Amino acid sequence: MNLEQVWAKGAVAGALAALALPAPLGAQDIRPGLSVRDLPRPGYETGRWQAGNTTFLPVLTVQSVWTDNLFATSTDPKSAVIFGINPRIDAISRGRRLTLETSAYANVSLHSRYTTEDRVTFGLGTAGRRHLGQTGALKFGLRMDRGAQARSDPEASPTLERPALYNSFQVRLGAEGDAGPLRIGADGTIQKVNYLASGESDPVERARLEDQDLTSYQLPVRIGWRASPRLTVYVEPFVNRRDARLPVDRTGIDRDLTTWGAQAGAQLDIADRWNGSLGIGAFRSNPDDPSISGYSGFSMSGNLVWSPDPRTRVVFTGFSGDVATVRSGATGRIDTRAGVRIEQEVRHNLLAFAGIGWQQTRYRGSNPDRLWSVPVEAEVEWLMSRTLSLFGTVRHENRRSDLASDRFKRTDIGVGIRVRT
Repeated sequence: MNLEQVWAKGAVAGALAALALPAPLGAQDIRPGLSVRDLPRPGYETGRWQAGNTTFLPVLTVQSVWTDNLFATSTDPKSAVIFGINPRIDAISRGRRLTLETSAYANVSLHSRYTTEDRVTFGLGTAGRRHLGQTGALKFGLRMDRGAQARSDPEASPTLERPALYNSFQVRLGAEGDAGPLRIGADGTIQKVNYLASGESDPVERARLEDQDLTSYQLPVRIGWRASPRLTVYVEPFVNRRDARLPVDRTGIDRDLTTWGAQAGAQLDIADRWNGSLGIGAFRSNPDDPSISGYSGFSMSGNLVWSPDPRTRVVFTGFSGDVATVRSGATGRIDTRAGVRIEQEVRHNLLAFAGIGWQQTRYRGSNPDRLWSVPVEAEVEWLMSRTLSLFGTVRHENRRSDLASDRFKRTDIGVGIRVRT
């Protein structure tokens, strides 16, 4: 039995043992709908610093994850242990009319056998809300991230020497207000993504990464009617624009396009049971390249939270729409995702999480292809004290595809420590 097999069995045993640890129960002043991580817990309050009207929440997570298919390949999977160090700090500032939420993070990933997969990612962002009178508000945000493209991403090339890194910059500006039972809101976003292709020696791979550089513009406008104090029905027309940095990609295709669409849905605010919104509709994408025909599809977006009791939270998410692609031979890509996640306070200091999803990617063009997968994951966290907790995670994904090269199975098992100072 090698070191990785010993580590994997030990991780499973540790995660299961956490479920059996005794924990005290205590009375709680619980607000329904609150995430189970944020429930009041006398003696286990999350770490935070206070400076005036600003609250800082620093967290350090250290973990190790064993994976049986590091490169997400259909054949000859490679196993490895990944060590992660993840510091993060959130700051919430609440004034009389202005609320600011700022976060900064870094993720360091070190691999036991394949050091070319080592990477450092980080990000910083802030989002604000300025109240205007009794019913209006101005929303704004700025964000910068250094990210890494996952090996399991359908757009990722399997022959890249290292995971592709990219810089993302985002600016957001929106406003909302009421006029009697009518509620109108607009939320504009500009995002620029730049892949760092200079670190790749293969000119073909460099060209492929450069093809992914783009600027996107999104503008949804929501017009709602308050049918009751807890229910608002709405229509939301939207327009999205994508401009690739290069006039044409490496295959001679102009990837610029404009997508129009609309959704109709409902927003719920039943404080003790349901919160969130769900909209469904359709979209039409019109490529700038005259050689590519436009196409239509089903549109959906939603995030609903159901709280059957104060210690249980069930989150439903869904999305369907047009997504950018640089795959050779593909003239369009449509993604559909749906998932449900359960959060449960098992004991006063024992939390459990479980989720299952369904994902499908459909490519249009000369080489049509479909990919679909069902990811399943679970986590338990034992709060040892106010500042220290242990957790274990398990995740499995089985992706199927029309093309054999896009299929893979992967299981990840992890254990870690979370410190809140």
